[in-house]
Amino acid sequence: MQLQHLASKIFAALIAVSSLTFVAKASAQPLIVGYSDWPAPIRPGLIRDVDEGESIEVEVWSVPASEFGSFVAHIPHPLGIGKVELEDGRWVSGFICESAAVKGAREITDQGAWRKFIASNIG
Repeated sequence: MQLQHLASKIFAALIAVSSLTFVAKASAQPLIVGYSDWPAPIRPGLIRDVDEGESIEVEVWSVPASEFGSFVAHIPHPLGIGKVELEDGRWVSGFICESAAVKGAREITDQGAWRKFIASNIG
């Protein structure tokens, strides 16, 4: 099973409890908007937005099917797992965000990737 994610410290903790393997960098279809600045810890979220979305760089990781349930159990609110369409037309399981969680949050779509946002804003 493949899983998409914008890498963060939270994901690093999830890697520690699972046997994830990095597969490739990719871009999500231009119907996705990334957000951050929820109450600490800061984390990315993807919301499908057919009107204003842009392409976002993502990472694709392989998760053994036998570990998927325990992996999902460690995902913090307001994130969840859903389907994300990549620019090459593949649909992969990936981190998505509850739409209610981004009300009033800072939109970071213009950064193009979570790693770029972290590098330019947090260091």
